Amino acid sequence: MSIHLMCLSSSGTPIFTKRRGENVENLPFSTVASLNGVHLFCKTQNVGLELTEFGDNGLVIWKEFESLLFIGISTNLTERVLRNLIEKAFEAMVLHVGLNEIQQLINIDCFKRDLKSSYFQIIEKLMETAENDLLDFNESLLCNESVAIHEKLLTFSEQTFSPYCFVLSRHRLICASEGFYDLHVSDRKLLILLITQSNALQKDFPVFLPHKSPTIAYRLISLPIIQGVSVGLICGAKPAYNELEVLSQAFWQDHYELLVSAEINNPRNFPPTIELDSSVIGFLLINSRLKKYFISKNIQQVVGKRSSHRMDILRAFFHKSVYTEDFGALSEPVKVPEQYYTSDYHKCHALIKDECILCVLFVSAVPTHTMKFISEDLLVKLLSEKSFTL
Repeated sequence: MSIHLMCLSSSGTPIFTKRRGENVENLPFSTVASLNGVHLFCKTQNVGLELTEFGDNGLVIWKEFESLLFIGISTNLTERVLRNLIEKAFEAMVLHVGLNEIQQLINIDCFKRDLKSSYFQIIEKLMETAENDLLDFNESLLCNESVAIHEKLLTFSEQTFSPYCFVLSRHRLICASEGFYDLHVSDRKLLILLITQSNALQKDFPVFLPHKSPTIAYRLISLPIIQGVSVGLICGAKPAYNELEVLSQAFWQDHYELLVSAEINNPRNFPPTIELDSSVIGFLLINSRLKKYFISKNIQQVVGKRSSHRMDILRAFFHKSVYTEDFGALSEPVKVPEQYYTSDYHKCHALIKDECILCVLFVSAVPTHTMKFISEDLLVKLLSEKSFTL
């Protein structure tokens, strides 16, 4: 897989170019200029140029946003994923500088400085995980403690006068307030990425929410509680970061043991009370209503580098077999409640029930006719955890 992602102004001036993949070289300026030129020529002829294919599994997509042109070039990547990546790149730009500055782009050099390093860290992370990440969903942590933490979070939300609060364990969402889930999933995804990709000691960021508030800035604040666990919130100009830090420490200090118990579930990502069948390598559980997912592996089945590869297989199965173009927005009734895939090395099974989507990766030796029963049993166990809906 290879990806080139570039952004140009309406005058053809490059804003940035990024690349990803093994032995992928930077595109020469003449190639970038030609790609921009052919799009401009089609535009003057009232012809829309959106996509073209080249070679084996090669794809070029042009997408215009306001005064900017994004061009994505990829090999061995689906059109949906590349389009999604381009949209996320633009939304991340809105997150940092706001829609007004993009619409009234005058000084290119000042605009580049305003983007800051955190923007490019988000872009690089999105490109790194584009092939297998679930860009339309937020990764979450399934744990027994989430109900109690959620109750505390609602009280904390009232004390900080912020309806948009959430608790993170590393990069995974433990629970969130109703207001946070009311935000568009892309807004939530980018806010969490901004926190997890930033190296700042004091995480207090001015942000524009691409879908909710692209022209009026909020503040995104992340407050560490214990090692690996932090609470995030969106608020206005007040209160000051120091005041929120003192309030957070005073509020959460009586609940450290609860948070430590939740953090212990990493990287297993599900409670120790749930036992996986010996034939299960890993599973992916999705809440299509809240746009969140849980992914985990059976540590008895996967070791070392193969672990990451097996999880990539699970994500790829979801993208190619379940989350297809016909699947829509995952909110309409699904005609096919099950999907199967078998190979010489592993087998996959997807079970779809109401707002739940469960994809399970099995060892190749498991009898195909038993996969459904194992998946159904696992789904019942996972749904018994209240954190699926928090």
